[in-house]
Amino acid sequence: MISKKFSHVRVDRKLVLTKGATLVATSAAGVETVVDATELAALGGVTASAAELNILDGVTATATQINMATLADSNSRTVTTTAAITAADHLGVIYLNSATGFVTTLPAPIAGFKCEVISKLANTSGNHTVVTATSANVIVGMQNSVAGDAGDTGTTDDTISFVANQSLAGDRVELRSDGTSWFAYATSKVAAGITFTTAS
Repeated sequence: MISKKFSHVRVDRKLVLTKGATLVATSAAGVETVVDATELAALGGVTASAAELNILDGVTATATQINMATLADSNSRTVTTTAAITAADHLGVIYLNSATGFVTTLPAPIAGFKCEVISKLANTSGNHTVVTATSANVIVGMQNSVAGDAGDTGTTDDTISFVANQSLAGDRVELRSDGTSWFAYATSKVAAGITFTTAS
């Protein structure tokens, strides 16, 4: 066993790690990270060049944010019962297609996320609601009425409602997040069609 500090080690042919062996890397802050043989073997299929890997230098985006960036603008789906919006809905449209209201749950705020929720069919039995995860009061909302009536606003809400017998097909809410809050921009035929409230 060699236990000695080296400032530079060069291996010209082969460095062999036996079963169970690990490498320990220590950051400038003194934090140790253990890399085992299995993790090193996983790099065997990497085809990126050094130049391509260097492009990632300085990247601070999370895996979720990187995955969101690959989604197409045409991403959309129709829901007819209780649903959840996920990171995969980034840049997409959620169509609410039921006359009976149901709940659609937002994920925890994701920086850079945006999507739209559109009523495809006027709800006549119960509200369609879009609610925050864990009822967090992080919706900042603004409603605009096509009819010109004064719309609702909200600063610390947890529920967006497409109100039964008020909301019409085509009413919509655009949702954006900075990673802390959900900013909601609603457009409806009448002011009472979409509201912002705090359930808890």
